[in-house]
Amino acid sequence: MDEFFNENIYNDGHYESWNDKLGNNFTGNNGIHNEMMIQKNLETGGSYQAAVSGMYGEFTIAAIFKALPDEYAVLNDILLQTGIQFRKYTLLDYQKYGETPWNLAVRLNKKKFKAIKKEVGLQQIATNPNAKIYEVVKKSSQIDHLIVSPYGIFVIETKNHKGYVFGDVNGRVWTQVLNGDVGWRAYGGHSHYTFFNPVQQNELHIQHLSKQIKIPRNFMTGMIVFTNPEAYLGNINCNCCYTLDMFAEALLSYTNVLWNKKQTEFVIKSVENLNSSSYSLNKEHVTYVKDLQHRHEINRMYANGYRR
Repeated sequence: MDEFFNENIYNDGHYESWNDKLGNNFTGNNGIHNEMMIQKNLETGGSYQAAVSGMYGEFTIAAIFKALPDEYAVLNDILLQTGIQFRKYTLLDYQKYGETPWNLAVRLNKKKFKAIKKEVGLQQIATNPNAKIYEVVKKSSQIDHLIVSPYGIFVIETKNHKGYVFGDVNGRVWTQVLNGDVGWRAYGGHSHYTFFNPVQQNELHIQHLSKQIKIPRNFMTGMIVFTNPEAYLGNINCNCCYTLDMFAEALLSYTNVLWNKKQTEFVIKSVENLNSSSYSLNKEHVTYVKDLQHRHEINRMYANGYRR
């Protein structure tokens, strides 16, 4: 780890007693009894352990951020508006996904749409299978952590997956595999599941950020950090994926100065001027994420042979 990384600040920020209490819950040490952890996982379908390990990971990465040299500025939870999509909404979509969370519109011409009341749109698709109704999807993305330094902009995507992670930088989906009977039972009878390629997700974040703050893509570096201490990344074909133990050293290995202090401050202000924390955008982002998750889950069920 770089000589300028402040170990004392890291240790103080990490709060060592965490490892003697809550943290040991999911690492198999003494802490609260392991049997209690298993029982809580069974009651919550694995969400209890996920919440605890997620807290631990965010707690640790926050301590790493605090220990970085002063020339590294950390910004968290940056929301970016990425455009509006007019997505066709048919009777089959309604039957498959349920009532849309979005406003509806009709198409006037190639580039123009007109908003209509949701009940009107639903009535039209119910009575006319050929009705051309569109969802007004407000797309957005969230950057978990953004680090601005003289060595460039680092866009950090954090993942809390545990167990063995399999994936390729060019693959659409990656797979998490959980070991042992505890993992099998705690996660609702599933020992593995797929998730979208985080490298590609983060690349979209970078492209949108580059466009909105008008800074070239080659000044930005994407980094995927797996915050769960029980994550094994040996099966990932990716040169930008790190565990918490690897992250700080990888970040500080970038030593080529790209801009001075004044320019760094300008970049920070450019990000802050995105007004990414507005109430309306936060609300729209939650809707967007929930809609994506809902569609992904429904599609997964259909892929496994589910029929209404």
